[in-house]
Amino acid sequence: MSAAPVVSVVVVSFNTRELLRECLASVSTHLGSLPHETLVVDNASSDGSAEMVAAEFPSVRLLRNAVNEGFGRANNRAMRAARGDVFLLLNSDARLVDASLLALVANLRARPDIGVLGPRLQRPDGSTQPSAYRFGWLRLIALEELGLYKLWPPAGRAELLLGGYWDHSARREADWLVGACLLVRRDAFERTGGFDPGIFLYGEEEEWCWRIRAAGWRVVFDPAGQVVHVGHASAAKSLGEERRVRRCLAAADDLVRRREGRLAAALLPGVRVLGALEKLVFHGLRAWLRGGDASTRQTLWTSRLVLRRYLLLRRGEEGVGPA
Repeated sequence: MSAAPVVSVVVVSFNTRELLRECLASVSTHLGSLPHETLVVDNASSDGSAEMVAAEFPSVRLLRNAVNEGFGRANNRAMRAARGDVFLLLNSDARLVDASLLALVANLRARPDIGVLGPRLQRPDGSTQPSAYRFGWLRLIALEELGLYKLWPPAGRAELLLGGYWDHSARREADWLVGACLLVRRDAFERTGGFDPGIFLYGEEEEWCWRIRAAGWRVVFDPAGQVVHVGHASAAKSLGEERRVRRCLAAADDLVRRREGRLAAALLPGVRVLGALEKLVFHGLRAWLRGGDASTRQTLWTSRLVLRRYLLLRRGEEGVGPA
């Protein structure tokens, strides 16, 4: 503990003990050549996650929360306690697969204009998980929900929207990056204050990237780094799929209101309802004529959920606290 680490690895844990074990083992294996420390914030897990860390990873700094404080607050607590110049924010259901992040750390330290740097995320089956996005402006949400993006050629829609329309094959600047694995400059944390503590879950990385960019730093995606991410491991257990999707929608709506004001927020439900109706008609007919595959069934399920949420939602149903 005498020499300051270069990187402080921060992992927030909530009831993902087995995945957390894999995550911490991968950090020890693939960051071993770089001076680093690892901090785990346990958000009052009930599955023995904290006890596993204490018993099997004694060098890890374990911070226990008495209650589930949410993703952003827990990360902020660890970053305030960390000593490194660079923070590696790593989800408990993510794991390093090689030493490729070492080059990204060096790149971030050498480029003071970059505030956040993110690697390529891979699903366990080896496919790419989209992780570099544009901010969710109302006009872009409308293009996507109503299918108007199809008026653009593939290259144009990829540049317009990023996300799943872009193959994530090249290094480039983005508006925001998925928070499963982020390298963040300490100065960016100290000047912006970290994640918004008012956001419990979902939308927190987009909101923070907004403030980081506003403060003058760049947000960069670099596919040279590789990380495997299971995705939604904690939320799937605690919320269930329907509540998880509802909370994602609520978070996206809140960010539109913050960025564009009340008028845009008032128009957004109409856009989502029209998009859901369009998808129900198109995909419903296709399923009737040709039979529905898993993707079609998922689209129909999500569209019905959207209609229920925006047409029948009771005030306060989504909530902001833990499940």
